[in-house]
Amino acid sequence: MSVEEGQPTGRHETELANAVLACREEFAAKFATYGYSWAILRVPSLVDRVWTKAARIRRLEELESRAVEPRIPEDVEAEYRGVVNYSVMLLDRLDHEGLTAPRLGSPPADRWATPQRAMATYGSITSATRELLERKDHDYDGAWKSMRVTTITDEVLVRVSRVNSILDGSEPDSAVLRDQFQDILNYALFAIALLSVKE
Repeated sequence: MSVEEGQPTGRHETELANAVLACREEFAAKFATYGYSWAILRVPSLVDRVWTKAARIRRLEELESRAVEPRIPEDVEAEYRGVVNYSVMLLDRLDHEGLTAPRLGSPPADRWATPQRAMATYGSITSATRELLERKDHDYDGAWKSMRVTTITDEVLVRVSRVNSILDGSEPDSAVLRDQFQDILNYALFAIALLSVKE
């Protein structure tokens, strides 16, 4: 049983459930304002959005280590929520359209046609990814709970770099890209959970 479906079993599990909820609420708010506008983005463009978020997180971490205030008052946790939500968009695209570029002016896919359907789609993607997380967490015995958030940031950047190498290759494999982005989404949730526990 996933954390979303059942009772969380510990503090970190509660924080993971809360991390998913915070990302979902942010996605819902932006969907209410902008709708399915992100659908025009091609896969490499969505990947670049995740890279930009992760690179900004690393920069914020470097500024914090030197006790320097950022010029834009956004925090690491907010940027990680962006990583989660762009990863959801990417996983959806890879599952349904693969690497095919979207056609400009096409109507929203049925799964994103209304706010209710959009949030159901969002929930199915995060639930499937969380199930993978829970299986891995069992095998790794919760090792992520001892990780530094800065290490997670580096792991996300490594995986986005891998994705870019795959995309720049002659025959990109959607399944491999999907695996990388499931890992990115889960690492981002770990980071949000750890940041919440730290506060």
